[in-house]
Amino acid sequence: MVQSAASLHSQGRPPPAAMLWTAGAVESEFKADKAGAIQEWKHHSWTIAETKLLSRQRVITLPAFELWEGGTFKLILRCPNNVKGGFQGSGGLGQVELKFCGRPEFAGKVHYRVAGGQNKEWLFQDLHHDFAMQLWSTSQQECNLLSAVNDGSLLLHLEARMDETPA
Repeated sequence: MVQSAASLHSQGRPPPAAMLWTAGAVESEFKADKAGAIQEWKHHSWTIAETKLLSRQRVITLPAFELWEGGTFKLILRCPNNVKGGFQGSGGLGQVELKFCGRPEFAGKVHYRVAGGQNKEWLFQDLHHDFAMQLWSTSQQECNLLSAVNDGSLLLHLEARMDETPA
C-alpha cells in the first residue's frame, strides 16, 4: 500500500529510501478572491526523496494528475540548463514546470503556485499560464529545493485554479 505524502508526514516518518516519491489525493478548497468571488482551488502534494535532489538527474517528473475533468497535468522539476551534474551539480537548485497532458479542448488559463516543506514555504508564486496557447509553463525564477527538505524528503505542494483573468 502506498501512503500519501500527508499520511507519511503526519506520522513523522520520511518515505523509505527505495520510495522515490509518493502522491497524495487532489483536494478542493473554495476561497473568496479580493472581489468576493468564490474560486475553487485544487491542492495536490507529493513526497520526493532527498536522494533525488542530490542525484545527477536533470529532471524529476511527477505522476500525472487531473485538476479538472480532462485537465491532466504533470509537475516537472528541472535543474538549471547551464549546470553540469544535474541536481547534484546545482546544489538542489531548480525550476518548476507545469505541463498540460490532456486533450486540447480541455486546455485553459490556470493560476498556480508551488510550495515546499511541511510549513508550505512558497517556492514559486503567482504563476499564470494559458495552456491553450502553449502546453507547458516554466517558472522564470529558480529556488533551492533542498532548503525545504525535512527528515530526508521534500514535501511538495501545488495549488491551482482555473483563471478567468488573462494569462
